[in-house]
Amino acid sequence: MPKRSKTIYFPRFTLKKCIDRIDKLPVARCIRREFLLEMIGYTNPNSGPAGSAVGALAMFGLINQEDDFYEVTSFGRAISSPISEPQAIILSIFSFLLPEKFREVYLKIANMENITESLIQNLVLQQYTVTEKVSKKFARVFVKSGLFAKVFEKQDESLIVRNVQNLFKEIGIKLDKFENISDELITKTTDTSYSIDLLNFSFSPKIKSFSTNQEEPSHQIKERTSEIEKSSTILDEEHDFTQFELSDGVYVVNRSELESFIREKGMKLSEKKFKI
Repeated sequence: MPKRSKTIYFPRFTLKKCIDRIDKLPVARCIRREFLLEMIGYTNPNSGPAGSAVGALAMFGLINQEDDFYEVTSFGRAISSPISEPQAIILSIFSFLLPEKFREVYLKIANMENITESLIQNLVLQQYTVTEKVSKKFARVFVKSGLFAKVFEKQDESLIVRNVQNLFKEIGIKLDKFENISDELITKTTDTSYSIDLLNFSFSPKIKSFSTNQEEPSHQIKERTSEIEKSSTILDEEHDFTQFELSDGVYVVNRSELESFIREKGMKLSEKKFKI
């Protein structure tokens, strides 16, 4: 009987958790590993969980490493601030299927019925000869990430697995060879009509029928553009600082840091003006 291993390369954190962490990182510059980890809440950069956190961000395509420095990828920036619900879904699908082991397991269960987390755990145990603890962790992260990306849908105690292979055929990529996301592909998804058509015609079973007249954006979509535009109405050009009101209080912020502050808060500004 083969010895079971603890080593299998897969994200130890869910896709949603990783996207939330990207929001805490600077989008336009490289940072050292210890600073990156500090920004996402780790005080010991050499700990196992810290290494797993960095690994998950990289496997989902959200950060790049160059020497001792890391930066948010163009894909990471796009998925953390999607311009439409269809784009958010498509980018989440791409990210979910970037990790090699996630892709392999998805392809094995794509045509199955009555899929459960336990079935996925058993499949991982058989396929990769890992320990039961590792297979359980894999199945939990895999299912939660797939539900977030809408690759799976809950139906009673089982999962409906959507056929995303047609989506990849439509964009000319073989799913089993899918390893990176080009800037050209990201740009295409900014066209809401393109994204809607891609989901409606190649994603089965359907999530819902999208239209170009969506009035209510998904909760995944950050309305940062409107926040930044509103900030200009409260700037006082005679001062280096501006004072304004958010839903949780009144703030005074250096104008040069206003945009990054708004991005960090992820909240809308009021229209009310104040004197400094």
